[in-house]
Amino acid sequence: MKSLTSLILFFLALAGSLAAQNLSSSFEKGNEFLRRNLSYPTEARMNNVEGKVVVQLTFDEQGFPSSTKILSGDPLLEQEAQRTMDKMIAQWNPDFFTGTPSRNPYLITLQYKIAHQKDLFPAVYLGASTQNQKPELSPEEFFSSALSDNPYDPELYKQRAVYYQSKGMDLLAQKDELIADYFSDIILSSVVIVGYNSTKKKLGSAE
Repeated sequence: MKSLTSLILFFLALAGSLAAQNLSSSFEKGNEFLRRNLSYPTEARMNNVEGKVVVQLTFDEQGFPSSTKILSGDPLLEQEAQRTMDKMIAQWNPDFFTGTPSRNPYLITLQYKIAHQKDLFPAVYLGASTQNQKPELSPEEFFSSALSDNPYDPELYKQRAVYYQSKGMDLLAQKDELIADYFSDIILSSVVIVGYNSTKKKLGSAE
C-alpha cells in the first residue's frame, strides 16, 4: 500500500487536471448501468458483511475504459465489484461518460450496506457513548484502522479533520481536509448497494 505521503503527492498532481470536471453529472449513464447490474453477494449478505469497495478506473486516449483495479474492500464483496466493472467495460457505451474523460485514474466507490443494521460509525469515531453501549476503540484507533482498510475515502478524512479540530489540532485537520478534497475531485461514482437479511425477506421485501 502506498504511504500517505505518496498518496498526497499523487493527488496533488491530479487535482489541477480534474478539478474543473463535474464528474457526477458526466457519469450519469454509467451510474445507471452500475445500479442496474450490481448485486449484493449472497455469502456477504448472509454473514452481514458490509463496507466500501474502491475501484480504480482508467481510460485510454480514445476515451474508452482501458483497465480497472480493486484498491480496497472485503474479499466477499470484491468479486462482485470486479464482475460488474468487467461487464461495464465489455458493454461500454460512449453515452456512459459525457465529454472526454481524463487519462488520469478515477475512483468508483461501491458502498455495500445491510438494511436496518445499526450504524455505530459516528459514535465510535467521535468517542461519544450511546445508551447501554460503550465504544470499543478510541478515535485514534478507529481512524487508524479504517484508513488502513480504505485510505481512499474522503469522508474518513473529513470526519478525522472534525475530530482534530475538536482537539485543537488545526494543522492535522487542515491536512486531512486537503486530502479529502483531492480524493473528492477524482471520485467518478458512488453507488450504494443494499442487502436484506433473512428476517427482512420474510416480511416480503425483495432483494
